[in-house]
Amino acid sequence: MKAKLALLAPVLAALLSACGNLQGLKVAEVPATLRSTPVTLSTQRPPQLVSPGAIEIPDHSVFLKQTAGGSAALGILFGPIGGLINGANIERLSQEMAQNSQGSSLLQIDALAEAAAAWGQQPVQADPKTLQLRPYVIVYPDDGRKTVTVISGTYVSSSHPLPEGKLWNADYHYVLPAPLGFDVLDKPMAPEKLVAFKNELKEGFRQIRAEIARDLAPEQPSRRVAMIWAEPLKSTLPGFAGFSYGDVETEPSGRLVLRGNMDNWGGTVGAASREMPHQVWIFVNPAQYRFDAEPQERVANKQP
Repeated sequence: MKAKLALLAPVLAALLSACGNLQGLKVAEVPATLRSTPVTLSTQRPPQLVSPGAIEIPDHSVFLKQTAGGSAALGILFGPIGGLINGANIERLSQEMAQNSQGSSLLQIDALAEAAAAWGQQPVQADPKTLQLRPYVIVYPDDGRKTVTVISGTYVSSSHPLPEGKLWNADYHYVLPAPLGFDVLDKPMAPEKLVAFKNELKEGFRQIRAEIARDLAPEQPSRRVAMIWAEPLKSTLPGFAGFSYGDVETEPSGRLVLRGNMDNWGGTVGAASREMPHQVWIFVNPAQYRFDAEPQERVANKQP
């Protein structure tokens, strides 16, 4: 795996070279015209685009994402077919998941209910005059480590058109600090563990909401730029083999917030990811990521 990632590093370097270097990256920020827009929690579920190729548990906004080449963990739920998941059978498997996951406390969580509890508000019907928050959870098994990483996420949809005619949308992610074992995929958690897990999930939604509020503030801070690698990035389309780059903020604890502007990406990844041009990742555990290009101050605070 490390050898494959090493081979991909020059590809990212070439992408950066195409736009100059890290200093040439466009700033990741919410359009100024949207920063005064009210925010609501929507009853609408997020699109499959938040984790392409994942199996969705219907009406729970929970997505189970296999690793590249198939996931041994999925065999726990589907038997041998677990390693053969693709676009042709993913819809059928999503329906099977609703039945096969009944014994799992993790896979029975309703992301919308957890976010509503974390934010202290009830979901409402879509209002085109607001930014609509559509929370979800990604469950990402790691075959190599035999662990499961959980990501709380929020898809932000709007009716604000971009110059090319598409609507502006965003995607926020919080990686829970402690991985789980494979047994959570088909077994219930002990009551006290389930309470602790749900509390951490809610903390993720609270931190996401705080970053959304910061992004909607009239004035934005000057941030450094960097390139990182993190395994959870692979669970979403913009995570190019686990790599991403953009505006970063770090804390002494190791907490990292990465903001990415998908206009900085080229090729098919960039084209597809521009459905959600603003990408934000929150890592609270420094063991969850590494810098492949160390943070550096921007020469200019804004790019033209």
